Amino acid sequence: MISNRKESFRYEFPEKIPALFTIKQIDDKDVTTASGEAEIVNISLQGIRFRTKLDIPKVNEKKIHLHISFKLNEKQFQLLGKIVWKRNKYPENEYGMQLFTNETEQMELLQHLKIYARKKQV
Repeated sequence: MISNRKESFRYEFPEKIPALFTIKQIDDKDVTTASGEAEIVNISLQGIRFRTKLDIPKVNEKKIHLHISFKLNEKQFQLLGKIVWKRNKYPENEYGMQLFTNETEQMELLQHLKIYARKKQV
């Protein structure tokens, strides 16, 4: 399902996509964290909404950059971005992530989202 937001489209996954994320930077300071498990709820070329049982603290006070990886149509994506919002939805937390993607990454993501959507319509 595609839904409108500020972007031209946002794809809502009928079956959530498993992902792993790590925190790479907090307030311009590089950090190294263990990987956390997540599920991608929806995605656009500029952002991802994901949920996880992990609680990332102080997202409204700090600038937190993440690396998120997931597989779509057997293609492994590894993208960078920053958390822009958080919602507590017991027993999980939902996060909005603004992606730092270039045009090539966006076109590749768009291509794979179209393939994924076509497969789900069959």
